[in-house]
Amino acid sequence: MPRGRPAQDPHRTPPYPNALNRLLRQRHLTHQQVASRSGLGLSLIGKLARGEQRLRAEHIAALAPAIEVPEEVLLGKESGLAVPIRYRVAAYGAGLERAELEPELPPGFARPARSLADPERLFAAEVADDSADGFGLAKGAVLVARRLAHGESLALDGRTQYLAAFYRTSLAADDLMEILVGILDWRITGELTLITRSSDRQVPQQPVIRRPTSSKIFVNDTLTAFLHERKTTEQPYSSDAADLGQVLGRVVWAESLR
Repeated sequence: MPRGRPAQDPHRTPPYPNALNRLLRQRHLTHQQVASRSGLGLSLIGKLARGEQRLRAEHIAALAPAIEVPEEVLLGKESGLAVPIRYRVAAYGAGLERAELEPELPPGFARPARSLADPERLFAAEVADDSADGFGLAKGAVLVARRLAHGESLALDGRTQYLAAFYRTSLAADDLMEILVGILDWRITGELTLITRSSDRQVPQQPVIRRPTSSKIFVNDTLTAFLHERKTTEQPYSSDAADLGQVLGRVVWAESLR
């Protein structure tokens, strides 16, 4: 006689249904990863995901931060997308520390009013100062951005907004200084910059993400490339260790908190 767990009827309603299995599939998380993050046993994770064991308060308290969802979503009491807040948007003058700009655990969740593609690549950011009020993003606003795929082209159309992190020395040094929202621009001098819009004059208006790759600028070649980029309005991008900033993602949704 074959040994092991009996075959499960896929149409059978489990004794203790919850949203755990669906959430793990959406986030491409394995039971092993969740067990490691939550501190719960691997066997227990399997039973909970299959609805064979009731989700208790201590399970929920461990699992919700491990898979980064609100507790009510884990219980299946609330549908819709809940995107963890990964960053706070603030210029250097706001005085936020690294741990505040990039919190280790999400302090909350954005709940977009419409469905968004590629939910596994989405993250949210909360505006903590006036550095983006020119885009209608006042302090307290929450936005959702999509992380760039490797080698994804950047839109240089004068409309698309991006979230970018800036460093005191370089990306390699990882000395995060500020996180800003703006429109990307590739200047004729060869610099990739972020154009910000803020009522605060202390916020940098066009901080540099990447300097020219060569210290010598040949005007004709640069102008030709510049005009070509303006024609295509796109530029392939991948971060470089020497960069002063990093494009974190493309803004796809925003809402002000009331």
